[in-house]
Amino acid sequence: MEWISSLSVLSLIIILGLQRLNEQSIKIKRLESKIDILMRHLDVNYDPVALLPREVIEAKESGQRIRAIRLYRQFSGASLREARSFIDDLK
Repeated sequence: MEWISSLSVLSLIIILGLQRLNEQSIKIKRLESKIDILMRHLDVNYDPVALLPREVIEAKESGQRIRAIRLYRQFSGASLREARSFIDDLK
């Protein structure tokens, strides 16, 4: 019987955590939208490639995908998933 109450408490904690995560995600999306509006209003063009170190671009262009991801992570502090996505989308 005790494990049922422990499971219930754990389930409640997980549900509350997921709800908080969803709220944070919504806030981030709102902030990104506001930033996009401000950038358009100020006529600011954001080119993430322009700020990249040359080594990242050279690694990508020479087919060294893993090295490019590693270098991008060192440069930006991005997670592995974010860096992989960025390098894969890089033209």
